[in-house]
Amino acid sequence: MTGSSRRSRECRPPRADDRSSHERLTPEEALTAYTSGVAFQAGAENCWGTLRQGAFADLVRLDRDPRRADPMEIASVTERGTWLSGTRVF
Repeated sequence: MTGSSRRSRECRPPRADDRSSHERLTPEEALTAYTSGVAFQAGAENCWGTLRQGAFADLVRLDRDPRRADPMEIASVTERGTWLSGTRVF
């Protein structure tokens, strides 16, 4: 999710008029890329990649919703638990 909060070499937040601003992902787009996007690339979008009945699911619980966090604070979102195939592993 760094694309939504990337800073310049001078450590300043990107401006709307920066040349690369059109290439930035929103937090929602980045999350989709790492979930359903990966399943689609693997040809497994009918089996996993989204939370729905009948789909395989691994789950990570976070301390807050990264889609609603300030872009400069997304990196501080922490993991509260991880489940693999229905078993809590962290």
